[in-house]
Amino acid sequence: MTEREAIMLMQTMTRAMTLGRPHKLLDVPGFPMELQPLAASLNRLSADTGECYGFAQAMAGGSLDACPPARANCLSAPLKELQSQLTSLCWSMGQLAQGRMVSKLHCPGGLFEAYNTLVEKESQALGGQSQEAPAWDGPANSWRYHQILSAINQLHIMVLEVSPDGQIVFANPPALEALDGMDRLPYDRPEPYEKEALIGYLCTFSQDRGDLERSELRSGRFPVLYELFDPDADSWYKITTDTVRLADGSMGLLHMIDDISERKRYERQLELSVMTDPLTGAYTRKAGAKKLEELFGQRFVYSNCVAFVDVDDLKVINDRHGHTEGDFALCTVTDVLMGCVRKADWVVRYGGDEFLVFFMDCDVRTAGDIVARMFQRMEAVNQQGGKPYHISFSAGLSLITEEMAEVSDLIQVIDRAMYQDKLRKKKYPVCTSCPTQG
Repeated sequence: MTEREAIMLMQTMTRAMTLGRPHKLLDVPGFPMELQPLAASLNRLSADTGECYGFAQAMAGGSLDACPPARANCLSAPLKELQSQLTSLCWSMGQLAQGRMVSKLHCPGGLFEAYNTLVEKESQALGGQSQEAPAWDGPANSWRYHQILSAINQLHIMVLEVSPDGQIVFANPPALEALDGMDRLPYDRPEPYEKEALIGYLCTFSQDRGDLERSELRSGRFPVLYELFDPDADSWYKITTDTVRLADGSMGLLHMIDDISERKRYERQLELSVMTDPLTGAYTRKAGAKKLEELFGQRFVYSNCVAFVDVDDLKVINDRHGHTEGDFALCTVTDVLMGCVRKADWVVRYGGDEFLVFFMDCDVRTAGDIVARMFQRMEAVNQQGGKPYHISFSAGLSLITEEMAEVSDLIQVIDRAMYQDKLRKKKYPVCTSCPTQG
C-alpha cells in the first residue's frame, strides 16, 4: 500500500466517524511503517467512540444499569459519572415515593436542583421552617432530623424504637422487614412468630412506664448488651438496648440489632481449626484435655465412658514403607473411629499414635458395642484396602466412676486395659480383638 492510499483510507475513516456512519477498522499491518502508529491510534479512537456511543444510547433509552465502557476507554469518564448520578437520583426518588427519608444530592444542574427542592419541601413538611441545613452547632430542626433519619434508614442493622407498652414508634427498613409488618411488640404473644427468639427477647423488657431500668434478663443500668442465638433461623444477633425520650415526653426503649451470624460462623471455624488436628481431623490433645476435665466433673451426674486407642506397630509401617504410609494408617484409623461413634461423641488424637474416644451419656455396654464395631470396620477396611501391611489398633475402655479422684486415675485404668488387649492379641494373633473394661 502506498502512502497516498493509506492517507486516503484514513481520511475516509475520519469522515465517516465525524458523520456517525459505520466504517471498517484500518488494516494496520498493511500500512507503510511510518503511518502504522497513526492508523493504530485511529482504530483505538474509533473503538472507544463506538463503545461510548452505544453506552450513551442505552442510557438514553432508560437502561441505567447498562454495562459501562472498559476502564481503558479514555472517553468514558463523563458518561460513567453521569450514570452514577442518575442511578443515585433514581434510587433516591424511589425511596421518596415510598415515603422514606432521603438526602440531598450534591450534583450540578437543573435536574438535581429540582430534586433537592423537592427534598427540602418534604423536610419542611415534618414541621420545621428551615430553608437551609444549618451549621452543626446550630439549633435542632427538621432538616437535622431529616438527615439523621436518612442515615439510620441506610444502616444494615435493625433500629427499633418502642414505647413501654410495646407500640413500635419507629423502625428502619431492616427492622420493618424483620418484624414483618408488626405495629407493636406482642407482649402477650398469643401465637408464634417467625423470629420467635428475637421477638421473645424484645418482649422480656419491663412494661412498667415508671421503671424502665428493670429487666427480666438483667438488673442494673442501661444500656443492656446481649448476644442472642435463634435456633430456628440459625442466626446470631448482637442487641444493644437503651432508654430514649419519646416525642410525647415519656421514656421508651431503643433497640439496635445487628445480625452477626457470619462473624459467629467465622469465629466457629477459627475455633474448630485450633481444636482440630491438621493430619487426622480428630480433636487436638489440648481440646480433648479440656473436654475430659468437663466430663470428669460430671461423673456424679452422668454416665460417660472413655476409650484409649493405640495403633498397633505404627513404627514398623513407618520404617518399612515410609512415613507417608504411616500417616495414611493414622488417618485410616481415625476415619474408622469417627465413622462408628455417635454424633455427640468425641475422637481425640492424644499422642502420636494414641487416641481417646469420649462416649457422652453412655453406659459401658453400649460403648463396648461401639468399640467392637470399630474393630469389625477396621478389618473390613484392611480386606478392601490392598495395602502391603495390616492396620490394627488396641483399645481399653472404662466408665468415669465416682471413685476416680483425678483424671490421671482414669487414664491409668484405660491405658492398662489397652495394653492387656495388645498383649492378648500377641498371645492369640488369630483372635478377634474386643474392648476391655478397666
